[in-house]
Amino acid sequence: MIGFPVSSGFFGHEVVQKGVFPSFTGVNAASFVGPVAPESIVASFGSGLAATMESATTNPPPTILGNRRVKVRDLSGTVRIARLYYVSPTQINYELPAGTPAGFTAIATVYIGNTSTIVADDLVSTATVAPGLFNNGGTASGQWQRYNGSTLVGTGDLSTPIEFGNPDDVVYLVLYGTGFRSRSSLSGVSVTIGGTAATVTYAGPQGIFVGEDQLNVIIPRSLSGTGVVNIVMTVDGRNANTVQVTAGI
Repeated sequence: MIGFPVSSGFFGHEVVQKGVFPSFTGVNAASFVGPVAPESIVASFGSGLAATMESATTNPPPTILGNRRVKVRDLSGTVRIARLYYVSPTQINYELPAGTPAGFTAIATVYIGNTSTIVADDLVSTATVAPGLFNNGGTASGQWQRYNGSTLVGTGDLSTPIEFGNPDDVVYLVLYGTGFRSRSSLSGVSVTIGGTAATVTYAGPQGIFVGEDQLNVIIPRSLSGTGVVNIVMTVDGRNANTVQVTAGI
């Protein structure tokens, strides 16, 4: 049983102990594996987590949703309030708050509204980067954009085949994920598409939606017409989940 004392000013005199309350398990919301990174989107699964099913309708998301709240406490006792994207009886999605230290286990606790009533708690393993790429049935979430010089000449959803166009056109993939904005440098991000190294031009915050990251990469023209290909992303030595796109002609 693991327990950490909590300051009386914020939590009263309670001590949250893993194993005392029902547990829920947090993973990267894109890859569905751990660990998770600060400012990334966490999907936590359990039972009896909320009485209703609700999704956030604001950006940034609220700190109370469906009469539930998530607090994340680190080993120093510092408590941070998480923003909530989704709550249901079996799942809560939240942003691991900025400033949560990486490289250790924190405790995330679900509360009822503004009260100190605990619903469930979770030991969350954290890391500076923990990359994941969103997908739909394995197909990467995002768009392809084809440029001739600085002119956009074609675009499409990644559920459709990528159109490579003329030989002097350049095709970018814009992919969405979470957990890689704190990469050490752009050179710390590598991507292969269909086993071929690709040029990464951006890897960082998406810029609009809280917790969402964006990867921009040039797809090699040598992949034209090869059909379904895998995208493998590595950030500072950590692999993201493999996703796919369809390379047309």
